[in-house]
Amino acid sequence: MSEQQELAPKGAKKTLASISRIASAIRGHAYAFQDESDLQEGIAAALGAADFSYLREHRLSPKDRIDFFLFSLGIGVEAKIDGGISALTRQLHRYAQSDEIVGLLVVTSRFALATLPPTLNGQPVRATVIARGLR
Repeated sequence: MSEQQELAPKGAKKTLASISRIASAIRGHAYAFQDESDLQEGIAAALGAADFSYLREHRLSPKDRIDFFLFSLGIGVEAKIDGGISALTRQLHRYAQSDEIVGLLVVTSRFALATLPPTLNGQPVRATVIARGLR
């Protein structure tokens, strides 16, 4: 067990375990995408194949919609292939302010977008990097 997990409260450990299960399901899928919309379709297929229930483009606030919200777990999944780490971090921070969110997972094809803080607004944040295939 990592030092971070040992220090995490019980609820955070459960959230991290859920994020890990979601990330495993997403990484286990074969992707072929050219843009973020294609990536989102692949994520939807991976989540469905793993029997995760989710909402697409779930509104967290009047100006914020997360790509996938696994409502029974309180976990948001955001697909990101473009943009910078600063803009992504600001976006995730806004998402983490929602009372609905207990954890966030970023799915990206760029290692630079996976260098996120471990928590935002007290919510765990993780990233998984997937290979970018072409159609």
